[in-house]
Amino acid sequence: MIPLWEDQRGRLRAVSLCLLLTSCTQGGGTTPMSDTLGIYLGPDETDLSAQAGALPHASIAVDVRGNRGLLVMAYQGGAQGEHTYWQAGDEATLAFSNGRPFATAGLEENLLSYRFTMDQPTPSVVEVHWQDAQGLDHHARGIRTASCSSPAPFELPLTTLSLERCHEHIEWDRGASSENTLWRLPSTGHIWAGDVQPWPDAEPIRWQVARPWWSG
Repeated sequence: MIPLWEDQRGRLRAVSLCLLLTSCTQGGGTTPMSDTLGIYLGPDETDLSAQAGALPHASIAVDVRGNRGLLVMAYQGGAQGEHTYWQAGDEATLAFSNGRPFATAGLEENLLSYRFTMDQPTPSVVEVHWQDAQGLDHHARGIRTASCSSPAPFELPLTTLSLERCHEHIEWDRGASSENTLWRLPSTGHIWAGDVQPWPDAEPIRWQVARPWWSG
């Protein structure tokens, strides 16, 4: 069993502080801070594909609460490099685990933890912890079901791949529900794009991989 969504608030805060103070180093390597901090989340219509093509680093195109931007990977860790951290120039930080967001920092509302077991068959239990704009903490528990359709061409910032579309439905204990969509490559299981609602009635987090950080 592989625990996918772990409560890593302390790690996220430590990494965010490290990114703000220095171009911290670790086994997986980091990208130059001038690249990472020079890219902001904003409402402009910047050509993210052109930006991604001009940078040699792992990057993702992100849309959060109507703000779009290209984020360069700033840190990678974990036993198998499964944890990645992405920071914009306005200090907004997204943390991914196995290609999916599990925490955020520096946003109006922030995901603090999201837990379920990746290789557990559905239905499965999901537990989420978040903080609202007033700084109040909230928790919810839900039942997740998922199914995937046949692969079809999917256009990404720098390429087009045949990806399977996986739909997740979560019924929360408070009566609300969430609908998530992930696009993954069947041969590797790597997630190349996503549109997820991390907690009940949350604004979605949308992303597409431009340059992947994995090999193979």
